[in-house]
Amino acid sequence: MQFRPHCQRVEVYNEGLAVYLHDPANAAEILRLNPESVIGMSALEPSKDKALKEVVERGLLVTYFLRQDDPIAVDVCVGPPLTKD
Repeated sequence: MQFRPHCQRVEVYNEGLAVYLHDPANAAEILRLNPESVIGMSALEPSKDKALKEVVERGLLVTYFLRQDDPIAVDVCVGPPLTKD
């Protein structure tokens, strides 16, 4: 099922439980803000890392956590929040 047109399918090989999804065009700004979680590749949640929280709130990065370290396939979609429909 596709929620939005023009979504991009992304398949990620994964060896960890914390995932930081971002557009490479934002990499320099993310590194400039220097979130401990990204720099140190730790599993801190945005609420526990002020710089990471700012990066997430600015829409430069999406974080999510997995139950196990398996590859995943997701559709990445950008746009306004979804409605109930």
